Amino acid sequence: VGGRTCTIEYQKHAVDIGGAYVGPFQNRILRLAREFDIRTYRVYNKGKTILTLANGNRSEYTGLIPTSIGIFSLLDVNYL
Repeated sequence: VGGRTCTIEYQKHAVDIGGAYVGPFQNRILRLAREFDIRTYRVYNKGKTILTLANGNRSEYTGLIPTSIGIFSLLDVNYL
C-alpha cells in the first residue's frame, strides 16, 4: 500500500492520509472496498520506476528489480 495523497498535521506530527494503492491480487482488501462501497481507480504503471533511497541516491529502472543500486541496498528494498 502506498501513494498517500494528503498529509495533515496531528498533534504536531505529519500524518499521511488519503488514497492508497491496492494491487490487483489483494483480494481481501478489494472485497472490503466493495463491501463498504469505496471506489477504486486504475492508475498508470508503465514505463520507468524511480527509487529514491534515504541517503539521497536515486535509481531509474524498468522491470521488477533495480539492478543499479548495489546488493546491500537491494536487500534493504527486499526487506521493505
